[in-house]
Amino acid sequence: MNLPKGVRVVTKKELANVVLEKGSAKKGASPISQWHYVFATVFPRLSANPGLECLTLFLTSEIKLAFFERIPPKLNCKMLEVTDEAELFSQVEGEAASFALLPFEAVNPKWQIKDWQALPDSDLTIQFELIGHSDAIQALVTDKDFYIPSTNFYPKNLTSVIVTGTTALTRGTGKLMDEKGSIYPVEKIGSLLSSADITHISNEISFKDDCAMKSSGMKFCSRPEYLDLLNAIGTDVIELTGNHVMDFGASPFLKTLDTYQEEGLKYYGGGKNLAEAGEPLKLEINGNKIAFLGCNAVGPDYDLATENTPGSNPCEMKKIESQIYKLITEGYNPIVTFQHMETCQSEPLPPQRGDFQRAAQAGAVIVSGSQAHCPQSMAFFGDTFIHYGLGNLFFDQMDKIQRTGFIDRYFFYNNHLIAIQPIGIIREDEAQPRPMTEEESKIIMQKYLPRAGDHQE
Repeated sequence: MNLPKGVRVVTKKELANVVLEKGSAKKGASPISQWHYVFATVFPRLSANPGLECLTLFLTSEIKLAFFERIPPKLNCKMLEVTDEAELFSQVEGEAASFALLPFEAVNPKWQIKDWQALPDSDLTIQFELIGHSDAIQALVTDKDFYIPSTNFYPKNLTSVIVTGTTALTRGTGKLMDEKGSIYPVEKIGSLLSSADITHISNEISFKDDCAMKSSGMKFCSRPEYLDLLNAIGTDVIELTGNHVMDFGASPFLKTLDTYQEEGLKYYGGGKNLAEAGEPLKLEINGNKIAFLGCNAVGPDYDLATENTPGSNPCEMKKIESQIYKLITEGYNPIVTFQHMETCQSEPLPPQRGDFQRAAQAGAVIVSGSQAHCPQSMAFFGDTFIHYGLGNLFFDQMDKIQRTGFIDRYFFYNNHLIAIQPIGIIREDEAQPRPMTEEESKIIMQKYLPRAGDHQE
């Protein structure tokens, strides 16, 4: 808070002309600032156990004072512990059933907020007011040298991004779409996917007018009417690194690109030639600058773009590293996605690990594997979040592991990644995924989540 010259701070309330105090609803009070707090624990504790009860609430003495020296009743914590700000994270990390009460500006990817949908939470908001002589208040607030921040959280500065795994609207998935309608696959998950400011779909195959669904085989296409599904979930970004985009040659792929452009769907990781395929997709929403960059490391050769032919963007890691660096200098948060080696083991294969970590070391904020038909592990490399494979989103594989997957939701604020939220999904049939139950989620998360507080592979 900046005070004009001549304004004195006194230690006794009765000596003041103007008092700044917590909201009191007193007559003549002038609301001037709102400070928002969040209920959080260390990442990825809530992903591993969404129903985790609060045994101990840790907070600093300043925050305890702000909340009238009592725990907000809605938090339902059994004990309260006051600790130094420097020790807060390690204290919460050290106790399995513990949470912290944080000012919003303290949120970063090491923390996981209990309820994003409640933000801003009026029960966890402190209002500060000016009370006193009206003339003195007016003189103070109209002075050009007076400043107090009006809030620590502006909803308009928050951007949510959803990143997904493999989508292939063909074979068994396509058959069910023909029988039950093109939007049947999204009936249980559409609201989640469309809730983000940016929804990413890795659509691995092209639309083809005379596409025939087959029960087996590895040459894929989609019916043009299946585009309804992409629109129904509010798709914003299409990834084209898939190794089946050119299964039926250049014509369907080029026509698919034209369709995306007509529908206002932005794409990256593939294109009409090598130059377009390698171009990052740059977006700016709510003041957050986010760039998508993707490549295909495994081919086949006919799927890869060249200077004069369309296809997916081949992985040239030196070029990728240079592009990441350039994006950072331009103020973007790079999200790098790979079509890489396919495996159903949770840990990445050595070449996959190497390329993902190179992208992380170059400065990518998030590195994600779009290739996996089975979920793979997550890790931190420095401060970069890596998810080696999200598994299938819309595809017909129904083996025990292939039925499961992840949708990853990220939150950016003031042009920084502040939160990571993996969401487990499972398919009941060959087309329709749904969010996992709490018990299902606990099982899958134990296998694939990074260790809590571990920020270095």
